[in-house]
Amino acid sequence: MYHNINFQKLGKRINDARTKNNISIKKLAEKLGIEAGSLANIESGNAAPSTELLFAIADILEVPADYLLADSLKNRSAAMDYMIYDLFATASPHQKKRLVEMSKALLKVMDDNNV
Repeated sequence: MYHNINFQKLGKRINDARTKNNISIKKLAEKLGIEAGSLANIESGNAAPSTELLFAIADILEVPADYLLADSLKNRSAAMDYMIYDLFATASPHQKKRLVEMSKALLKVMDDNNV
């Protein structure tokens, strides 16, 4: 069974990861060996990257390929793990402590309510 890939969401995730890494569209395109306009079309969802290009983008941006495809995957566990990791990686030590406390409390409420 084939999955439909949401290219707009894929492009948005690529754009978000590129922006977060402070890489210009021109610089990423150079590293990929493609035109900046082609990359802009991918980021806007107007073009689909090849499998090889998708993996190259993920490698350069240092994100899992399944994170980029998370909106199109049925099993999003690895992508969710990365999102949680990324959230904690950018938090201050105080914020990390609070996130852990809040997560534990939320999990308890969810367990108590069979959610």
